[in-house]
Amino acid sequence: MLESDPREGEMPRDQYLALAIRRNRGERLRADWMARLALACAFEIHSEYFLSLEETDGIRKRFTSKLKRPGTFRKNWPRGSVNAIAELIKNLSITLRSQPVLLFSSVDYYVGAVVVPAHVLLVNFLAVWEVVGEDFRVVTPDLGSGLCVGVEYYDAKGKYVKGGVYEGIAWGIFATMGMSQPPYAI
Repeated sequence: MLESDPREGEMPRDQYLALAIRRNRGERLRADWMARLALACAFEIHSEYFLSLEETDGIRKRFTSKLKRPGTFRKNWPRGSVNAIAELIKNLSITLRSQPVLLFSSVDYYVGAVVVPAHVLLVNFLAVWEVVGEDFRVVTPDLGSGLCVGVEYYDAKGKYVKGGVYEGIAWGIFATMGMSQPPYAI
């Protein structure tokens, strides 16, 4: 019995099989999810825009690590302020227009993260967030700038908030371009 599959270098056979199962499921999910994302962001999405599962896993792990580091900008908004958040994020698209960003989603474990110009996601934030199915998370390919917006039940100071709050966590250009600017401060 083989301990590793020669097609995957030195990867142990159980890891190879798990990855193959993920890829198989991803093939079944990708076309529908691509169509939904394309409709949400009014931009044609192609299969070649997706990172491999291995690349996505590595970048997602580093992204999550950056979210927890000191020096990231954190901001909370009341649950009723989603339109103000959307406007703020839309304004970021002016400067970031053609900057490629990676979008994570509830299905990236199976299909990989997708790389698209920032403006197509930021201008259509609410529609894209609905397709994403979890926190809205984008990052530049070098991980120098990132943004995560989601619903949290503890505010930035660690205090429980009944009903939750929206929380934005940003670094790099996302933190310096409006996330900390009025009139959105509360």
